[in-house]
Amino acid sequence: MQSQPYELFRLRKGSCILGYQRYIKPGLAYFSKDQLWWQSQKINFQKKDAYLDLKDKNRRYLFEQDMVSLEKSSSKASDLWVLVFHAKFARYTAIHCQHYEEIDLNNIQTHGVFLQSYLFINPDIQQALFNRGLLLQDDIC
Repeated sequence: MQSQPYELFRLRKGSCILGYQRYIKPGLAYFSKDQLWWQSQKINFQKKDAYLDLKDKNRRYLFEQDMVSLEKSSSKASDLWVLVFHAKFARYTAIHCQHYEEIDLNNIQTHGVFLQSYLFINPDIQQALFNRGLLLQDDIC
């Protein structure tokens, strides 16, 4: 998916988002607290969430561990999905938060995706995904 000319990460400590990190060239990192002003001063963090080269309907960047609703074209009903890295298949996927159905991110229609929440502030959902082998221990806060 990586169509942008840089790599972007969300930086956090536990459930607190501290800022963002962007690499324009390998080894040249810039940091920002708001994605507007970038500087070379590092932000201390514990976890790094990758940008998935997707934006929601409101043009917000989507990162791994984001929880989104997908607008279905036929029924207009929305369900809650979590965006995670599926280690077994070495790819990013969207997993339904109740039925655990999986959708490859390449099949998500960006115009119908809405950012709703974050997996790292929902420990019950984290544990359920971990218990089903859909989340690694390292991904649990």
